[in-house]
Amino acid sequence: MIKVEEKKRRIEASFLDDLFRDLSKSMFQGLVDRVEAGARELVGWSLRRLAMSVVAMAIVITAATLLLIAAVEGLREASLPPSLAYLFAGLLGMGVGIGLMFWKR
Repeated sequence: MIKVEEKKRRIEASFLDDLFRDLSKSMFQGLVDRVEAGARELVGWSLRRLAMSVVAMAIVITAATLLLIAAVEGLREASLPPSLAYLFAGLLGMGVGIGLMFWKR
């Protein structure tokens, strides 16, 4: 009789152990899935933001280059020697770059 009760307790304990083990695995897996989804979302957002920043910088650099070329051509049309036209355009570009560098600080 004692052996039967002891066996019955082991079966109940085994059932509860399995239940708690499965439940904890399930909860841990849910937590891991949430963290993984959050990390994927964060990486995706960061990459999209980086791509948009690179595109924006490329557009700004192209626009600045075209503006400097237009400034040189305008100064040439105003009968200024090409060397002075390029000098003024270069100084203008350098001044804007330095100004932006100090403005960011």
